[in-house]
This record gives sequence, C-alpha cells and structure tokens, in this order.
Amino acid sequence: MAPVFQLGVSGGHDRGARVARAIGGAARRGRRQATVNDVLTKLVGVSLTRHIAVNAVFTDDEISASLRRMSAWRLRLRTGLVVPVIKDVDRRTIQEIARARADLVGAHGTAS
Repeated sequence: MAPVFQLGVSGGHDRGARVARAIGGAARRGRRQATVNDVLTKLVGVSLTRHIAVNAVFTDDEISASLRRMSAWRLRLRTGLVVPVIKDVDRRTIQEIARARADLVGAHGTAS
C-alpha cells in the first residue's frame, strides 16, 4: 500500500478570491481568467518547495523526494472522471496556471 500524506493549512477564502479577481482583469484583455483554484494551486506548489519531504514518490522499493511540483485534481465531466495534472506549479505564474488549467479542461470536455 502506498503512503498517503495529508497537509492541513488554514487560510481565508476571501484573500484568494481577491487575488483571483485582481488577476481576472487580464481575462478582459484576452487572457484566461484565474480562479481561486489557480491561486491555491500556486500556493501548493510554493509550499511543496518548503516541505520537500511531503512531495514524495512511492516506488516498488523506496520512497524518494520528487524535485518536480505538480498539481492534480479530480474533474467530473459528462463522460466520466479525469485527473488533469499541471507540472511545475512552483515555477509558473498564476496566469500560466490558469491557462494550463483551461487548456486541460478544454481538452477533456466541459465539466458537469
């Protein structure tokens, strides 16, 4: 059985929503609009750089720290569940994460 790590952090949703709204102005200029989830994805990526032991990969023989920060989430579509992955979330801007998320969702169809 693979080990499971859960990390709990408290934070106000209002602050993330304000950041997403501020970035959202870019959407009116032809870019993808950032969401609160995009802000949270960036925060997770940065957090994983500070807590390296949590970002581990379980293989057949060992547990090893991963140098890449990736984010995945479950997305329910009309055709079933998909788990899109955005790589290197610690290095991307929130706007780049928003673009990658929108591209992945678009590639898999509309969420239900």
